[in-house]
Amino acid sequence: MARDPSSPRWREMRAQVLVDGKNFQAALGDFEAALQLTPEGELAAQARLLAGRALALEGLADWDAALRDYEQALQLAQQAGESPDPYVINSRGNCYNSLGRWQEARADYLTSSQLFQQAKGFRGRGGSTTQRLD
Repeated sequence: MARDPSSPRWREMRAQVLVDGKNFQAALGDFEAALQLTPEGELAAQARLLAGRALALEGLADWDAALRDYEQALQLAQQAGESPDPYVINSRGNCYNSLGRWQEARADYLTSSQLFQQAKGFRGRGGSTTQRLD
């Protein structure tokens, strides 16, 4: 992908690299820019960006803000017709846990576990599926 800071996808990918490098504050800037550059109707993309931003907020121990982003990401994904993402639900559980909201954390961990167990595999670009190993 060519360097194009005006591309929301480019900003998202750089933000993910910054999160991996634990540069959470810089990642937030790129997630914010990507959200602003993403057209309003692209709900799945907005959900993905909010989940990424939430992860950066977790890195900064801003549990309340991360929780709000995870909840909004799940809502937008549902509106877009996407299946619930067990990774996002598990991460939301981590926020609940960090806030001492044990029952909500437990519920999310159980839901995430069930969703992972129900997953049949991934459909590749060529149409074939691969078995889930997690």
